[in-house]
Amino acid sequence: FNTSKVITMQNLFNNCSNLTTIYASSSWTTTGITTSESLFTNCTKLVGGNGTVYSAEKISLEYAKVDLADVPGYFTSK
Repeated sequence: FNTSKVITMQNLFNNCSNLTTIYASSSWTTTGITTSESLFTNCTKLVGGNGTVYSAEKISLEYAKVDLADVPGYFTSK
């Protein structure tokens, strides 16, 4: 995804219950996002590249990044 001009990600992956992996390149950014409610709601099989597993309490924009050892996220580096 090239997200440099995106302002809303509300429900982007909402109810993607079979989604297991999201790959992101260096062009992924969330700096312009103003709306992101329910971004990962019910993505119960989602796992980040470093092993961060989905949690119903962690569905916000904060987890829309590559999963690193010291910074959890739901994406896998591409």
